[in-house]
Amino acid sequence: MAKRVARTLAAASALLLVASSAARADVIIISDDEIVTDTDLTEVLDREVFVDVDAEVLVEASAASQSSGAVNQVIDELVVSAEDADVAAVIRGSAIEVSGVVLINQAPGGANNQVNGVSVSFSGDERSGPSFVHADTVGEQRSTNSSKTEEGGVYTTRIDGGAFAGGRGIVGLNQASNDGNNQANAVSVSLGETSNLSIADIDAGQANVGGSVTNLSATRSDFIGEGAFDDFRGIVQVNQSSGFGNNQANFISIGVSLGLGFEPAP
Repeated sequence: MAKRVARTLAAASALLLVASSAARADVIIISDDEIVTDTDLTEVLDREVFVDVDAEVLVEASAASQSSGAVNQVIDELVVSAEDADVAAVIRGSAIEVSGVVLINQAPGGANNQVNGVSVSFSGDERSGPSFVHADTVGEQRSTNSSKTEEGGVYTTRIDGGAFAGGRGIVGLNQASNDGNNQANAVSVSLGETSNLSIADIDAGQANVGGSVTNLSATRSDFIGEGAFDDFRGIVQVNQSSGFGNNQANFISIGVSLGLGFEPAP
């Protein structure tokens, strides 16, 4: 099976909020999607998204805030053979009542691409006057011409024992007990208390090309137990893979502007 995802993924989430008391803006978004599926179970998704922002600036910005994150990961020609393997990625009773930003990659399996990215930009000094705020994250993960033969074996990912219960903040978590997976979590947050315009965006892609797996009675399980993440407040992004050659991603983009400088378009 071959998969290529351009620009964004189905598992991604995007949210753009612009709120201000004096703004005039027209936003045009054009998306052109083409999906082709054949009998060989090869799926290709091509997506082009154009965002056109037409805004009338009533107050000139006197300051700016920018944050960026970037990652590029490649697995090429991975060949794995395993017999009666017993591999587990387990988080049990950890990070209870944690606060802040927690980013975890856990991979007892071999040759996995894993990334957690958080980009935050903030403007809140009234003395600086109106401002422009931008946060962005860019990344790509690729696995090409990889193969695996499994004979028996048990592959498990598990989060339990009340892990992360009562936490506050942002959690990005990747678990992979098998091989050749692409896993990504990304958060971009742009907040301007005095900003004219606040923008947050994520541009990421994942691809598994030319991969194959021969499975002879292997057992796989992914598990989030009772009590995990109970009463957690904030953003939680979790990818679990006990299989081979998967693309998994969670993307959240938030832009908030609370300052002066724009009026809603009529």
